[in-house]
Formats: sequence, structure tokens, C-alpha cells
Amino acid sequence: AIDASGILSDPAVRARLVELLPEGQRTDDKLEENLRSPQMQQCLNSLTAALSGDEFNSILANFALDPSDGATAMVSGNPIQAFLDCVLKQVEKEKAAKKEEEEGGGKEDSMEE
Repeated sequence: AIDASGILSDPAVRARLVELLPEGQRTDDKLEENLRSPQMQQCLNSLTAALSGDEFNSILANFALDPSDGATAMVSGNPIQAFLDCVLKQVEKEKAAKKEEEEGGGKEDSMEE
């Protein structure tokens, strides 16, 4: 599934993932080894089962995600894609809010004085 997704073809993604590995394991080989490990497969299987079950909305609530962001994928019967859509939308919202804060933060302060 990892190979099929093509995500590891992006050098920036690979580099970011390698940075997240424990010190002493920060190599491309160790990244692939970790991603293909039985432990990772078990975690992915557990996440898939949880998202495919009745707990989908509870899981989204635990991550403070908006279920409407994944509605299209849920309607088509793909809870995994729905979860990923929700995560991506949340990241976009956080980046936009941060950018707005950086650009507009000074303006609000000067108006209040």
C-alpha cells in the first residue's frame, strides 16, 4: 500500500519522515524497514478497522476534526480517505490561521491603541 500510494517518491516527504525516526535510525533504509514492519502493519490495520466501524465520528472528535471535511469520501464508502481528507483540511485551516495571524496581528494591535 505504501508503494502504491507513491508518497515515498516525494523526496521532501521522505526527508520529513526520516527526521521523525529515532536518532541512529535516520536513514532511507530504516524508514522503509519501519514502514514495512509488522508493528506498523498492525497499527494500520487497527486504524483501518476503527475508521471502518461505528467509531468514525468519535475518532474524529478525539482529533478535533470536522466530519464534514470528509463527507464526500464517506458517501462513497471510503472512511480511510474521509479521515485523511479531514486531517488535510485541518492542516490547511491551521496554516491559513497562522498566516492570517502573522499578516494581520500587528494591524489589530495598532487599532486598539
